[in-house]
Amino acid sequence: MSDRDVQTDIAVIGSGAAGCYFAAKLAVAGQKVDVFEAGPARTIHDLASSQIWARRLKWAGPHVESEGAPRFGHNFNMGWGFGGAALHHYAQWPRLFETDFKSFSLYGRGLDWPLEYSDLRPHYDEIQAEVGISGDAAQEEHRAPGADYPMPPLKSFAGG
Repeated sequence: MSDRDVQTDIAVIGSGAAGCYFAAKLAVAGQKVDVFEAGPARTIHDLASSQIWARRLKWAGPHVESEGAPRFGHNFNMGWGFGGAALHHYAQWPRLFETDFKSFSLYGRGLDWPLEYSDLRPHYDEIQAEVGISGDAAQEEHRAPGADYPMPPLKSFAGG
């Protein structure tokens, strides 16, 4: 930042896919937006298509785990630096399930959300259409309800 006065309407923390998407939407709507990123800047020369290399893009903080048995690590799809986890997102765009909003009512754990999956579904559908997600929803046994993917599925390879 320079010594000048900074005039901004919105500050977005994190330059990953969600932060940058949100910042772009706000800017198009006429807001003055600043995006802040704690991780390093990267260039195309810093990247390689490899799961081993992707480990270098991960969040630099300690491994995050939740309580319970077994403990579930949340670090795999995290990322830090310009681009965040989108630099190695492995083409996953998961949705919450309808039951995720009623964890207390159904399982006696946590709290129920003050909204339903049906409240978020139009936003999930909008994002997948704008971003251009590919796939075959009919082949996904455990997919939450939603619009068909806007693009056809990609070819599967042995590694997939």
